[in-house]
Amino acid sequence: MNISSSGKSTVGQSIARRLYVPFFDGDSYHPTANVEKMRAGILPTDEDRCPWLERMTRRQHEYMPISLLDSQFATLEAPDPHSENVLVVPIADSVEKLIQTMTKPLTHFKSFKRWQ
Repeated sequence: MNISSSGKSTVGQSIARRLYVPFFDGDSYHPTANVEKMRAGILPTDEDRCPWLERMTRRQHEYMPISLLDSQFATLEAPDPHSENVLVVPIADSVEKLIQTMTKPLTHFKSFKRWQ
C-alpha cells in the first residue's frame, strides 16, 4: 500500500520471480480510456469508474454483494505496524534488500517450484 511510482510494481514483480508465482499488476486492469486520461494528466472521474462498478454488479460471488462496497471504502485504513501483522519496509532500501526482507518470513514458499 503506497502512492503511485513508489516501486510497488517493481518490487511485486521481483518477489513473484523469487517465489516462482505469477504477478498481477492493478495497472493492467485500467480501461484504455482511463489510461489515456491519466497519460494526459487528468484524473479519472466517478463516471470513468462506472464500468468497473457495473462489472462488479454482474459479478457472482458467494458472499460479497455490491451493497457491502461502500462500507469497505468507509472503513479502509492503513494497518498499524505496532499492533497488526504487517511488514513495514523502508522505501529507500534497494529492491534486492526489500525482496530479502519481504520473503524472509515466507520460508514455506521458497521450496515450491512451479514445475514440480
